[in-house]
Amino acid sequence: MKHHLLTPRTTQGISSIFSQLDFQTLGHIYCDEGGDAFWKDRRKPCQQLGTNLAKALKSRLSKGGRSLYVGAGVAEIPPLVMETLDLAREVLQWHRMPVVPIPRQEVVIRNIQGNGRDHPAVIGKQ
Repeated sequence: MKHHLLTPRTTQGISSIFSQLDFQTLGHIYCDEGGDAFWKDRRKPCQQLGTNLAKALKSRLSKGGRSLYVGAGVAEIPPLVMETLDLAREVLQWHRMPVVPIPRQEVVIRNIQGNGRDHPAVIGKQ
């Protein structure tokens, strides 16, 4: 399987977003109990899995176009970032609410810059 490299901007964006994630809150979302221990052990593997998925998808998706993610979670952050920044795709997600388009680069860039107020339960402690 041919993997395309991610741009430095995308790699930096993924790392920045993962460094801002509020894993304590995510622990309560993902687990009934033991969420802190869950993410302590799975934080880096989850980021690596998502990054590998983003590389694989990059070689299969065209620039432009549109993608829909249903129930996207933490592991899907790298593909969402890659599609937005590297492929300039419109990325839609559905998660307990109607499909809402993510502005092409605005949300990702805002999160990279540390102003992730659009996702207070996930990005940073507000």
